[in-house]
Amino acid sequence: MHTPYNPTNTDTEGTWMKSWTISEKNHCDVLVIGSGAAGLRAAIEAARQGRNVLIACKSNGGRGTSTHIANGGFRVAHEDFTREEHFDLVMKGGRFINDRRKVRILAEEAPTAYEEMKQLGVTFRREGAMPSFQGGKALIQALEKEAVRLGVKTLNSTAIVELLRDGDRVCGAIAYDTGAGAFKALIAHATILATGGAGALYSFCDNPPHATGDGYYLGLAAGAMLTGMEFVQFYPLGAYQPERTALLFPPVLGNLGVIKNVDGEDIYQKHDITAWPAASLARDTTSRALYSEIDRGAGVGGALLLDLRKMTEEDWASSPGVQEKRPYLRRRFNCDEEPLPIIPVSHYTMGGIVINDWGETGVEGLFAAGEATGGTHGANRIGGNAIPEALIFGMRAGQTASHLSEKTSGRELPSESVISDAVDRWRETFSEALGERTEEILDKVRGEVWEKVGIIREGTRLQSALESFDTLERDRLPRLPTSTPREVIAALEARSLLLIARMATNSALLREESRGAHYRSDFPEETEDGMFNTVVRLKGGKLEFEKIEVLAPRGAENE
Repeated sequence: MHTPYNPTNTDTEGTWMKSWTISEKNHCDVLVIGSGAAGLRAAIEAARQGRNVLIACKSNGGRGTSTHIANGGFRVAHEDFTREEHFDLVMKGGRFINDRRKVRILAEEAPTAYEEMKQLGVTFRREGAMPSFQGGKALIQALEKEAVRLGVKTLNSTAIVELLRDGDRVCGAIAYDTGAGAFKALIAHATILATGGAGALYSFCDNPPHATGDGYYLGLAAGAMLTGMEFVQFYPLGAYQPERTALLFPPVLGNLGVIKNVDGEDIYQKHDITAWPAASLARDTTSRALYSEIDRGAGVGGALLLDLRKMTEEDWASSPGVQEKRPYLRRRFNCDEEPLPIIPVSHYTMGGIVINDWGETGVEGLFAAGEATGGTHGANRIGGNAIPEALIFGMRAGQTASHLSEKTSGRELPSESVISDAVDRWRETFSEALGERTEEILDKVRGEVWEKVGIIREGTRLQSALESFDTLERDRLPRLPTSTPREVIAALEARSLLLIARMATNSALLREESRGAHYRSDFPEETEDGMFNTVVRLKGGKLEFEKIEVLAPRGAENE
């Protein structure tokens, strides 16, 4: 865990929010928002450049991030898998609307990131054609250890309310310390958003509960552009566990076992799913097949059944990861005697903030990396690419941010009015505070998104969802209570999720075709006219959506 940051001028008595005023100011060269793989690698790089780096995160360090619960796939070129094959695989998975330059960088630099993680003490093994590590916890521990060694400081349990802007320049953030129940100003010459995705937007997901896409809201409000928000990946083999974060079953189990509906039909066979492992290489079509069975009422108690009872000892031994999980599957799910209930779960957000090759967002002072960004994976992500991408572009953003902070170190700090205006905007957003139940609103949003903006979409249902989101944002969001730390965090997350729901829905309406993870039953085919990227900007307080030419078309990666 990182060294806690404990300034001496902080009033930390009590746990209730004391006032709408700033209790303290913290200064740094580079502020990193988020403590997963992208955030930690960005912080490490900036610290290696001699910068004073501060991480702010909602959770307790990296333990509350998606990286921490990652399964461990690390796709990288090796003796049987070339960089060019890696590039081609990612492009094909993204249905060719990826940012080709970023895909080229991913394929070329993944080996360097892989070697660096080994040097930091992460142990890899070969799992089929792809190396894997012993879960995200090992990765987080290695990165945190290096960050501590370099003197990176961390503010845990700290949510970001708004990015500070002095004119068109981002110069830090207003944060809320849940332990102190107080607002803080975090002043920085460069700010990096590494806040992860928005898996918690959906009723069923495998992300941590606080994966609410805060960076999408913060970046958009600061002037950044977002792309591809219609593309949300679902992992097919999630354990059916209502009211809790889903466990994931290894992808190969879907092929080694049999997935059945209530009539005993083999779902892979019925839907002609032949990829191996399908849950890794064909997540979109596999999730859609499973969901369609549940949606038409062929599920068993709202789920399908993964039957492992006919797997042979040779099957179990064919994958080290599966063999290791066998005792747990026996103990937790009695897999030798009973089938496992499964459901596709929200897993990864392909869309996000538009960045250049070095993490710049086009807004002075603001950078982004990892799942908070969009473009690399196009319409769908191939398994094993999330961690390499986070490390590579985290490093790049950290390097560029450190260079900017060095160049602007003599620049004047933001005025008091810049800070007070940001706090005033927060106060106005939740001006009524009439005691709405935040969980009720969040459940409503998640339910609408799951049913209408989920795995299978259709135009009239998308419009219906949009009307619901608009009503919730207009009539109920301002009434959320913000008197306690728990209420403040819930209100911030409701604000983010409502915005993301609207962006995903509008983008899905704009794309009148099916491509990758985006499937519309009223436009079921992929079309040549679909070779574009959707983008969204905030102008005059309103969302503006449009189609643009693919961010980096064919040949751009060689420019």
